Amino acid sequence: NCGRPHQLQPETNANERSFKGDRIVVGKFVAALQMPRRWDVTVFKYPGNAKVNFIKRLVGMPRELVKIWHGNVYTTPLLFELPLSTQAPLEQGKLPEDVRRAFADHQRELGADAAVGFAEFSTTTYEAFAGWVRRINDGPRSYILAEHEGRLHVFADDFRILRKPSRKLLAMLQVVHDAAHTAPALQTSGWPLRWQGSGWLTSDNGATYAFEDDGANRSDRAQHPESEPSDDNRSAQARWLRYRHFEAQPFHWELAEQGQAIPATDLPQVGDLIMDSYAYNQGEPQGGPHHWVSDLVVECRVAAPSTQGAVWLELVRAGDRYRCRVDLQTGAVTLSTTNPNGFDAPTAGAAGAGVRAPTAQVTVGPEFTLRMSNVDDELRVWLNQRELAFDRPTTYQPGTSDAPTYRRATSKRPEDPGDTAPVAIGAEQVSLRVSQLRVLRDIYYVAADGRGRDTDFERGDLAPGDPPSYWLNPGMFAQRRAIYYVLGPDQFFALGDNSPFSSDARRWGGRPTDRPDCPHYVRSELLIGKALLIYWPHAWRPFWPNFQRWMKLVR
Repeated sequence: NCGRPHQLQPETNANERSFKGDRIVVGKFVAALQMPRRWDVTVFKYPGNAKVNFIKRLVGMPRELVKIWHGNVYTTPLLFELPLSTQAPLEQGKLPEDVRRAFADHQRELGADAAVGFAEFSTTTYEAFAGWVRRINDGPRSYILAEHEGRLHVFADDFRILRKPSRKLLAMLQVVHDAAHTAPALQTSGWPLRWQGSGWLTSDNGATYAFEDDGANRSDRAQHPESEPSDDNRSAQARWLRYRHFEAQPFHWELAEQGQAIPATDLPQVGDLIMDSYAYNQGEPQGGPHHWVSDLVVECRVAAPSTQGAVWLELVRAGDRYRCRVDLQTGAVTLSTTNPNGFDAPTAGAAGAGVRAPTAQVTVGPEFTLRMSNVDDELRVWLNQRELAFDRPTTYQPGTSDAPTYRRATSKRPEDPGDTAPVAIGAEQVSLRVSQLRVLRDIYYVAADGRGRDTDFERGDLAPGDPPSYWLNPGMFAQRRAIYYVLGPDQFFALGDNSPFSSDARRWGGRPTDRPDCPHYVRSELLIGKALLIYWPHAWRPFWPNFQRWMKLVR
């Protein structure tokens, strides 16, 4: 949450040594009667050593081509298989008649101009396939042919993002910032609060913020509408409390804990990018490499005694703003975005995609909790812990340049913080009090493999504290790599939630203890069951049950 360094001393503190782990209840699968579902946390025998049990989340399902790219997982289903004898002519760029017949038999007849070419993947992608791969281009359609275990597997080049069910999503979120647990020592030394906004005041070190609406605030906002980017007139009337990810570095903490003031030259002026950091991965130097995470969640408790005006939530991704407006008088909840693609149409090919904003209707009281997520290319909203149902799709297609943005202020235009200030709460003509502020992020699945690649970047790496002048280099994010894995019948793809360091299916076969032929999948015969319940969390030393995690459901 705050990044405070903590020096572990396992030699003198028994509770800072490794533990054997929690004891869990596993619901065993019954062959042919019960099989795992996508996103289930599952216990299975490790394909590289059947004496070892692993616990991971099943993400890829049988007969799919899995793609990991930009932190998300995509799949496309297997269409059909071809015998390996068809590989030789395809290798020469030819389309033999038996291949054409196979496509026609599956209602995908190839045109006369269809051509075989190399798949436009990087060298690392070829390694991820660990075999032969080609692409057939047929006008607007294309197909991927990948060799897998002695057969050619044919897939439509039509990947769809895997969206998590809300119950799984909420369980998988990682806390980025909790305003109830700020660091007084940092603030005493002059470190700025992460939440700031004109007209917003706090009296408890940033745990609670209040905005008092009056005529002066409204007139000031009307005179200076350019001080906050907006996508419509109503958002231009809002006063924004904006989150900047000011992440203190070890030398800042050293000064703060010594009671010294942090020099003004060392105070941040621009927020850091939110990255895929895990406190338990950090070491000296800080565990990396890191990746920018654009899938974020904001939640808060709102007290609004008036029934006039509106409350706004905002999440920024790649410079595009995704907003939720709650009308306190009518109860209308409306979503909007500056993404030129808008929201998806209700039906494929329907006209007017993104023209009318998705809307839901709620009953709003004087105090309520509010949560908004922008995860897996989809917006979701919860009011008082209940997810809202909108009248139109809230899914969308991201912009062509899915990279963080920032624009400095000039004499002609104001600063646009972009992804350095990716979360905000707005008050539109209403007095508000907000508390229980939290910023969370989705899991970022790294395009790692078992061949020593632990980063998405072909050029450079990200680290906490890197300034915009470093990561605004357009080539850095444009060349993030993707990896692909073929799954045949009865083959499951397992991923860990601690993606930067998880020994999951991406890396199998690359460890010294693995069998040379260790596959990147789990067969059903190795599946033991679904993890249901932590019935005995690891105890502290000397023995004392860890009651905070007692009888916790596994989701």
